[in-house]
Amino acid sequence: MKQEKEWSLGEMDWIGFDLDHTLIRYKLHRINSLIYWAQMQFLRHEMSHKYDARITSVPFDPMFQERGLLFDKELGHLLKLDAERRVVRATHGMRQLSEDEIAKAYPPEVLAGFDGQRSPDRSDRFWPLITFFEVPAAYLLSVLVPYVDEADKVAEGRYKRLFNDLIGGYGYNFNEYDKGWYFPILKGDADMSKHIGNYIYKRDEVVEWLKSLRAAGKRLFVVTNSRYDYTNLLGTYAFGENWRELFDFVSVHAHKGEFFTEQAKYKSTEDENYTEVRELRDDEDIELNGVFAHGNYKQLHRLISRDVAARCGGRAPRVVYFGDHVRTDVRACADHTEWLPVAVVEELEPFAIEDQRFDGKTKAQVSTHDRKLHSLVRKAHNRRKRAALGQLEHEHSSSCDEKKEHDAGSDDRSKRRRTGAATAVSGGGVDAHEQHVLDYKQEDGHFIAHDDDGNDHETYRVLPKESAHAWGSFFSCAHKPTFWNKYIQRFSALVVPDVAILAHVPLTHRFRYEAGEPSCYLVQPK
Repeated sequence: MKQEKEWSLGEMDWIGFDLDHTLIRYKLHRINSLIYWAQMQFLRHEMSHKYDARITSVPFDPMFQERGLLFDKELGHLLKLDAERRVVRATHGMRQLSEDEIAKAYPPEVLAGFDGQRSPDRSDRFWPLITFFEVPAAYLLSVLVPYVDEADKVAEGRYKRLFNDLIGGYGYNFNEYDKGWYFPILKGDADMSKHIGNYIYKRDEVVEWLKSLRAAGKRLFVVTNSRYDYTNLLGTYAFGENWRELFDFVSVHAHKGEFFTEQAKYKSTEDENYTEVRELRDDEDIELNGVFAHGNYKQLHRLISRDVAARCGGRAPRVVYFGDHVRTDVRACADHTEWLPVAVVEELEPFAIEDQRFDGKTKAQVSTHDRKLHSLVRKAHNRRKRAALGQLEHEHSSSCDEKKEHDAGSDDRSKRRRTGAATAVSGGGVDAHEQHVLDYKQEDGHFIAHDDDGNDHETYRVLPKESAHAWGSFFSCAHKPTFWNKYIQRFSALVVPDVAILAHVPLTHRFRYEAGEPSCYLVQPK
């Protein structure tokens, strides 16, 4: 990472983006429910010899959406680490471990066998659930660990076998666009836009911002792990049919973070479906306005350098890259490139952190040492918050009208909390799998699972109230900063909840960062 202590978007020559949870914003309750359901369908239909229909019918708990946990494949525990890599919370299945149990299993020193520096290998003891696509796995493990404790009679290696089954499910559901239980739901059969619209947001504000960046002379690029077919599905709905015209270069199926460290050759995408048809020859190179697959940082940076040299008189390029994955986007970019990494952390969004609680009560504050930026972003948050809740069709000039709508939004949010998060996302255009996953009885806190005919056949209790929020937040647990909190601060030049907020920040605004202290918003317990 470059060592500038201050920088602005106006100084950048090229601005790059990850796709999922960076340019694209998902409706988290729904997408997490879908991923959980798809994994359970895999276990039910492809692994029925190991997992019976009763356990694979347990619905998703929408209140359990915690990112940044570790799964211990030897003991079957889910863990939360503080900034010093010490275990501060742990559960086995639905049961929260006591301090004595934690101390017995994990000495008070740093956790051996995990450092967060590299991509996990199947042989590693700990599986970090750090992406939003992995968040549903935490609840899957909470449900399935007690089941395999009883069903798997061979104690040694039972949790590694469970891990391998879940990884198999991810491969089955995500490796092929026309296979599995995930992509068919997103694509739909008759009306693609109706289905994908249940799971991601339109990004008109981001489209206008990207256009303004290009009008200011900035080159824009995408480096994503998603294949082109999925990238096109997301981009077409979120940005419009001509989404590719927003970018000067698109790199799909990139295999980050190997993209930043290895020398995989780019593949051309020559037919109308952008199929990865062949590796580029040694005498070929990537070009502007192209869509390429795989590849590597050095080759892309050479393209960027040639372009900047031609346009700007031979100086070194200035590049910033936005991504949500704290290891394969932010850390890899910081360690192995000349680019500035910006971390996109959705948990910072004010309307997203309303349900982030400490000890069962909302005790979160948004802090920054950049007061001007705070003011600009807060105004943007307030507008987008009301719009996201469906309270504003457009901006109103009357402050009285805005106050009334804000009050109505408060009532709506209160009602939503009373009726449960499940019902908040189950209204209007819900797919069949969501009816299965999200049917919730608020009066006793139980979920009802259905059989294939839609009949109630058993009721399951979700996490006990005393442990439902025991994990704290992505940033803090037991009044201590978490491992990933420190990680993000250490390697990021900026931390934002959404790239869209930068549409409200002038290109000339100068961000500053010191070691471990980027110009950003951090959630801390009071």
